[in-house]
Amino acid sequence: ASALDSPRRVGALARMAASALATRALRGLTTMRASSSAAARGKVSRAVGGGLVAVVYVSEGKDASVMDALESTAERACATHGARVVNVFRDVEYNRTGFTLGVRVGAEGDAAEPLGAAATALAERALNLVDLRDHAATHPRCGVVDHISCHAVGDADASV
Repeated sequence: ASALDSPRRVGALARMAASALATRALRGLTTMRASSSAAARGKVSRAVGGGLVAVVYVSEGKDASVMDALESTAERACATHGARVVNVFRDVEYNRTGFTLGVRVGAEGDAAEPLGAAATALAERALNLVDLRDHAATHPRCGVVDHISCHAVGDADASV
């Protein structure tokens, strides 16, 4: 019997994979530094008025019931963790959807934490809902959650 024969085992693996993917993406974001000239002058500071976004790419864009469930999950996770759903782009031809999640950067604390929690919740739900054995698309994919891209926007500098 395969290790993937147990639904409980699949769920545990899905949670671990989602958490690892989100953590890796956000670690890359939080370790970025501002341009070398600004850093050399010692003027790297935490900006107020910018934000962080994470785009969670899910290999599903055709099944309306799955997409509706994922959008609901994203909305609930963002509301719970203090982030928001900025955009949802469904690409039916590619059978892929990009969920853009965002959070404002302020002086009050770590903006990456709520964003990471919301992205992880969405990725976990996607791993539980999407079955790639029946997936067909024109876009190559690496898995249910292809990747999570993270970057600073607005007035937020790269040191956040």
